[in-house]
Amino acid sequence: MKQLLLRFVGALALLFLFSNQLFSQGQSTTQGKDFWLSYGQNYELSPSDNMLQLRVVATKPTTVTLTFTLDGTTETFNVAAGQVYTRTFNASEAAKVYSNATGTSNKTLHITSNELISVFAISIYQATTDATNVLPATNYGKAYRHMSYRSVSGTGDGYTLVAIEDNTQIKENDVVLATLNKGQVYSKYVTGGDMTGTLITSDKPIAYFTTNSCVNVPKGTGACDCLFQQQVPVHSWGNRFLVPITKRGKERIRVVASQDGTTITQTGGQIVSGIGASSLTLNAGQFVELEAALSNGGCFITSDKPVAVASFLMGLNYPGLYPKGDPAMAFVPPIEQTVMNVAIAPFIEKGSSVIEEHHALIMTPTATKNATTMTIGGGVPKALSGGTWTDNAQSGFSFYSMPLTEETSTYYFENAAGLSVLGYGLGSYESYFYLAASSARQLNPAFYINDIHFEDANEQTYCAGEFKVKGVAQMQLKSGSESIKWFIDGQEQTAERGKLEWTIPSLSLDVQHEIKMVVESAYNETFTLTTKITVVNPQPLKITGDRFICPPAQSVTLKAGDGPTRYQWYYNGNPILGAIENTYTVTSDKAGQYSVIGSYGKCTSPMSDTVTVVDGCNATLNVTYNGNGSNSGTVPTDEKSPYVEDAEVTVKGLGDLKRTDATFIGWSFTQKQGVITAKSDEPTDLKKENDKFTIKTDTTLYATWAVDKKGPNGQGDNV
Repeated sequence: MKQLLLRFVGALALLFLFSNQLFSQGQSTTQGKDFWLSYGQNYELSPSDNMLQLRVVATKPTTVTLTFTLDGTTETFNVAAGQVYTRTFNASEAAKVYSNATGTSNKTLHITSNELISVFAISIYQATTDATNVLPATNYGKAYRHMSYRSVSGTGDGYTLVAIEDNTQIKENDVVLATLNKGQVYSKYVTGGDMTGTLITSDKPIAYFTTNSCVNVPKGTGACDCLFQQQVPVHSWGNRFLVPITKRGKERIRVVASQDGTTITQTGGQIVSGIGASSLTLNAGQFVELEAALSNGGCFITSDKPVAVASFLMGLNYPGLYPKGDPAMAFVPPIEQTVMNVAIAPFIEKGSSVIEEHHALIMTPTATKNATTMTIGGGVPKALSGGTWTDNAQSGFSFYSMPLTEETSTYYFENAAGLSVLGYGLGSYESYFYLAASSARQLNPAFYINDIHFEDANEQTYCAGEFKVKGVAQMQLKSGSESIKWFIDGQEQTAERGKLEWTIPSLSLDVQHEIKMVVESAYNETFTLTTKITVVNPQPLKITGDRFICPPAQSVTLKAGDGPTRYQWYYNGNPILGAIENTYTVTSDKAGQYSVIGSYGKCTSPMSDTVTVVDGCNATLNVTYNGNGSNSGTVPTDEKSPYVEDAEVTVKGLGDLKRTDATFIGWSFTQKQGVITAKSDEPTDLKKENDKFTIKTDTTLYATWAVDKKGPNGQGDNV
């Protein structure tokens, strides 16, 4: 991505700034109100004007405060809803947050907000640029495994750690490195090193950044590029990953194990020999490197114990690649770490950077991939365009490389079944690649209620019924049944001690309940996980609003009852894409039957009664169908009824209506009793399917039946 050439390349980078409008209140995402940041070494550079930048995006109006720990300097600014705030640091300011040497310092930046925000950091200098999303303090942990690549120049492979509490002790592979106070940072660099798999622990939560000055991927392949990526703690690692492949065609992948005896399976990749482990059985801290191709549908990875996965763009000189790009690294989220919606705002630095293309790499379940929508700027939801879906059959997920061509607009992606997004950009010997949007749920230990992760369930509403609880504890536990305990509203469920799966028969309605899991590891570490849910018994929603589109009006607006957090409208029995608010506007060309359901967190109401919207004024004339002696099936329903006078009516077909002793010959305005036995008795006003008539009054169409041409005994008749 960043080759230092004998030319000036300006700073241009596109940042993916995202928000999760529909996540539950307890779910961990990259949004937050409290963040800590320190920049690492970029190539061999000293901090300079405009080299380090910060982006803040808000979904609600908010006030943001920046505090430089080194000298206590603070500044405050306001960010409007949907706005992106860019803060560029001069050389003296950059020096206060640039941790470019091994040791302890106060070179950190504290970012706080009174509303949820997303934060991104970018390090820019001529042709050497990299960016990372910045995680909120709620996502920090006490155990990390380093993810990186072998450094080839500069200060080397490194990590940068930020403490958020006083007296935080830092260890590397159980050797004490430093004790930090709140806001202090510890960095370590190893010249020519590759510390992938190194265990970093602390006794209090810390922020962890990979800060590698320059790498070749793979070794010996030009050109050199820095890495800057915040990592998630081990408790957010997972067991199932789809690694998507960019339009470059091939990527390198690293998989790091957290525990001894980890067995990995993978489809779509090939083990790279001479780097890391030579097999897919790993001990704690070991890693295996794979190479995967777009032509194989990406790489699906599973493990029996939690692992971390990172994907690396390779140097431009590697054979067979799309002729743009260079090394870059993205942390790949587990399949479990999806969100429902993402707002991605491209922000371009003016200059002469050689980055020419910007893309969002979207991952979502294959079964619902076509339900993924995008909204550009102030437009309307529509299907993805500009790329193609790549299906990965083994994972059940698909990915789509979406070109972002409107560089000043916000792209809003949504899929109710979940999605995650990587971002990348490409140019000649230049690129970036990083995790743009995912959840950061705690996966080990964890528990699920009716297959909903406890963080997603928090502050949500469930429908009345039984609740199946399933725990996850992929670690060495304290001996005895007391290693796992369960509580409901503060009362231990003693019968469920030591269990990972159990059932709650019922919970009382309309009050909040706390469900808690306590796990004790063999290393005297206690994990306490809680969620709070409310149980309801929702009723069908009522729809109000004018049902008649009377000229000169071109539309009417329907409104569903208040209460749900999300709605889904239906037209003639089919869901309407993007119709998720409590109101829906019906245009004259879409007159017909409308209904709606409401979602109360994890609970959905029954379907509402149907309301028929008519293209006309005060329509009162009804069309009904009468089976007239049928003995099975259902008479048709005219979804456009009632009609205005002189409207044109299209006659329906028979559907599944039957009469065992006769055959259907059409519909009539006149009721013929019994079965017609002669042609001469056929009604003169007989109507066939798709015939039309003009309505003047309430109208009933009667099924007309004739003797079966085969006769009741297989004999002919005269009709």
